[in-house]
Amino acid sequence: MKFPAFDRDLARTVLFSVAVVLVVIGIYQSILQNSVLRNYELFMLAIICLLLYRYLRLPEKADSPAAPAKAQPARKPAGKAKKRR
Repeated sequence: MKFPAFDRDLARTVLFSVAVVLVVIGIYQSILQNSVLRNYELFMLAIICLLLYRYLRLPEKADSPAAPAKAQPARKPAGKAKKRR
């Protein structure tokens, strides 16, 4: 059985959505209970989701090293300015 390839964009979308929902629920519960400390876990889970979201944003490292860029030819120094007559 072959598993489908991991879709980073879908994972990023889900993580961001979960983070937003957790923050909204945490704020709502904090207003109802009049205490942010009682909803600490919700806010920490939202931050973990955001950290994973940022981690998945990083580009994948290539197996082979990238080819070095071509060196630009050195420019000739400018000569004396020509006099206009």
